[in-house]
Amino acid sequence: MYVLSLSAASPLTGFGPLSLRSGAYDGETYCFTAAGSSAIFRYDNCLEALDPVQTAERYTAICYDPVNSCFWAVRERVSHLIYRLDRSFQETDSASIRVSETCGAPVNINYNSGCRSITLIYSNGTAEFRIGGACTAALERTACGVMLRSVLQTPSIRLAIQLRGSVQSLSVDRCGEVQEFFFPFEYALRDIIQTDGETFRVLAMKNTQYPYLLTMSLSSASETTENGGDSKDCSTMQLWVPDDVR
Repeated sequence: MYVLSLSAASPLTGFGPLSLRSGAYDGETYCFTAAGSSAIFRYDNCLEALDPVQTAERYTAICYDPVNSCFWAVRERVSHLIYRLDRSFQETDSASIRVSETCGAPVNINYNSGCRSITLIYSNGTAEFRIGGACTAALERTACGVMLRSVLQTPSIRLAIQLRGSVQSLSVDRCGEVQEFFFPFEYALRDIIQTDGETFRVLAMKNTQYPYLLTMSLSSASETTENGGDSKDCSTMQLWVPDDVR
């Protein structure tokens, strides 16, 4: 049995109330876009606020590409291009994208460490884009009635933030078994940010105006109860939430 553990809910302070939309982690710094802003808001590994970086354009979503040591970003209302940014958030290139049957521009973007590709997230599905490859990608559609906010894929797991009407969930696909974990809208889930192999952080807005990072990890039940073991079987997963973050 696998357990999805929420170990911390950390407020992102230092800039006042912000509606953060998307995030990236480059190994040293957490970087976020915000609604209505052309700045990148940054935090160090201890989640202490750093000076924001003003950008020439307004980006709605961002991810970090560790292979090319750069960021990839989506601009507001631009559906046919994604943009390459250097570590100082200066645009250095762009890539054309053509995905049929989508609902406008991508709502989010993430790096797929399993395929070494860029995952473009649309409200009605995802498309994988290989840098330097074909500019046309096929859309993998979501189930009817499901809207996506973020998807993160690694060699062993696929995580997705999903909306069904007034219900939001984090979908976990490991070893081909899919389990949904439902979250109250007190924390509106926005983006999934990879930090290492088993631990990840989810950007959430608490009560619509206070940004938080939720720290989560996936482990076997024996690891959670005994703090040991290395079980890799693919059985039912459950969510365990410590009392201090309820």
